[in-house]
Amino acid sequence: MNKKTIKSTAGNSLAEFAVVIALMATLMSTGQVKFSQAGEGGKGKKTGEELDKLSKAARGFYNAINDLEGAGRFPGQDKWDRNVPGQSKPGDPNGDGDPSDGVVGDGSASDENVTMTVGHGYATVGQATVDIATNMQSYTDALENILKENKNARRKLIITDGVFSMDGDIAPLGLIAELAEQYDAMVMVDDCHGEGVLGDGGRGIVDHFKLQGKIDFEIGSFSKALGVQGGVLSCSESVKKHAINHSRSWLLSGSQPPGVAAAQKAAIEVLRDEPEHHAKLWNNTEYFRNEMQSLGFDTGVSETPIIPVMCGESRLAKKLSEELYKKGIFALPIVFPMVAKDKARIRCMISSGLTKEDLDIVIGSFSEVGKLLGII
Repeated sequence: MNKKTIKSTAGNSLAEFAVVIALMATLMSTGQVKFSQAGEGGKGKKTGEELDKLSKAARGFYNAINDLEGAGRFPGQDKWDRNVPGQSKPGDPNGDGDPSDGVVGDGSASDENVTMTVGHGYATVGQATVDIATNMQSYTDALENILKENKNARRKLIITDGVFSMDGDIAPLGLIAELAEQYDAMVMVDDCHGEGVLGDGGRGIVDHFKLQGKIDFEIGSFSKALGVQGGVLSCSESVKKHAINHSRSWLLSGSQPPGVAAAQKAAIEVLRDEPEHHAKLWNNTEYFRNEMQSLGFDTGVSETPIIPVMCGESRLAKKLSEELYKKGIFALPIVFPMVAKDKARIRCMISSGLTKEDLDIVIGSFSEVGKLLGII
């Protein structure tokens, strides 16, 4: 895993944002979360002061759209109801009348490249943790340290993307699920970039790690690999009822038009019944990545069809994009503040709809412009 601290990166649909706000308002509205650091810091990291300012700025919006009465209770769910016999209150977070029993407010842990909807959720509820890691082992070590430090939190929520949208790497969800079980924490995974990509036939990251039934919240999108519109939350029946009845963004939004719902259903059927698309996606991905690397391009830590072409300076990424456009290649630059100042890149997203001839044209253009600009 590459370096990760909490930071906004890329947006998703309003429906996904509504789901995240409902969940995070419910799970973290009543307690305080410490800023926890583990591992080594790096560029692009937000300081505690910056996060505090962001949280305060969002608090008014949070108060306007969320009713906190009864927040945090999912009947019949042991993880939520454990040690919460009454409503929490200042000085007595678990509501048992004993402020000295060591039970503290809700805790959460996330990472740098988590999608913007989750970053907004943190800001909206006015709380955050910071988790810094430089590889998979230090990532899980850092997460375990945070879980240990917050072992008395009445509810603990680990939030991660499945596939990170800027770098194209995969979250170690199997290890995360093991830690969650060990420390009695919940797991929420945003798999918008894993659906149609990971797992058997594109069933997503939960299937990729064979964790069916062990992930509490799985957020998805119909607007990425499935090519339609809308967001989805996979969860237990009680969580579904709570999200539907407490998310005001959801309540005040119009329903999906019948045509969109039909297209969503058809997209899932295509993914299920025509596995050749998924197979071709991975063939195209491996071909493009191998060819680009053989030319000398740095593709970062990507493991998926999201393949960054690292440029370093924002100026260089913009120039590369401009020169590619002159050759008929539309490749957008990703620059600061979406990524750290020295991590600008062109983000390539491979499709099963591309032919080998298409890929060769793109690779040839990258080669020519990359040499012109001194990238390779």
